[in-house]
Amino acid sequence: MLSDPEGAGLGNAGDCLGRYYMCHFENTAGRVVPHGAKVAFDFERTTDGVYCRRQLRFTPDTLEQHRLLNMAFRLHFPSYSDATHGSAVMSTIYLAKSTLIPEYRAILEASAEAPASPTGAHVRNVLMGVPQLACFAADYVFRIQLAQRKLPYTLVPNADGTYPLEFNSEQTPERSNRVTLSGDVDRHGLRRVHIDWRLRESDADSAYRGYLLLRETLGRSGACRLEFDEARLRDRIRRSARSGVITWAPLAWVPPSGPVWWTRTAPSSACPICILRAPPCFPPAATRIRRSPSLQWP
Repeated sequence: MLSDPEGAGLGNAGDCLGRYYMCHFENTAGRVVPHGAKVAFDFERTTDGVYCRRQLRFTPDTLEQHRLLNMAFRLHFPSYSDATHGSAVMSTIYLAKSTLIPEYRAILEASAEAPASPTGAHVRNVLMGVPQLACFAADYVFRIQLAQRKLPYTLVPNADGTYPLEFNSEQTPERSNRVTLSGDVDRHGLRRVHIDWRLRESDADSAYRGYLLLRETLGRSGACRLEFDEARLRDRIRRSARSGVITWAPLAWVPPSGPVWWTRTAPSSACPICILRAPPCFPPAATRIRRSPSLQWP
């Protein structure tokens, strides 16, 4: 890029350098309502101690048949800002972050499907959930602060037994989405990165159709159901991506150190979903858990 600002520099005769910039777009929309079965929601650990969680994925054949982009779904924790979650832990986190660090309030509320609850509702959760806070404090100290392999983040289920659903989707390569070098420089004299990125309507439509297919599949399973507002879903998906032009300073790449997710094709070939299943490195206890999640297939 430095060799020719116009794009046809060294090793870039086809003007493809920096183009077709892609990332994953994601959001939380809808909720999974179990029908009495045990839910595989918490972190599990492999035999070498790595924390991992389960995902739902469509099989490769299903992706091709329905012309869907590669995507994954995962049970999520409720919004911090919505006090109806009934969690003393989440209300404490919300009050602390939104009070001590004002910028966090906008971040915590931006991902919520419902408006933020009044402060009093969060205070009530805290006062009524002192035992839960005590358990969380011990968990935080021994599994996050003092542990050599730290718990990646806090997972607190919704008080009503439902689970918000998070999706994460790849996008279609688009030539106009590109990374270039701007004329601005940072304090070290390095030119800043200029990113022009937008989400295609067809990509948002793929995620929308993925939700419809997942709802149909889960409904047939009988283990749970997926609820969402169809009229608002498309807009929710579109807001998953902040399209536009961004100028950033150069950043160093850091290898991911969070949980690892493993997938394997579901046992029934008639089901277009992949159940997140453990690789051989999982201990037998994890295998037993794997056989009785809420999302089972006949």
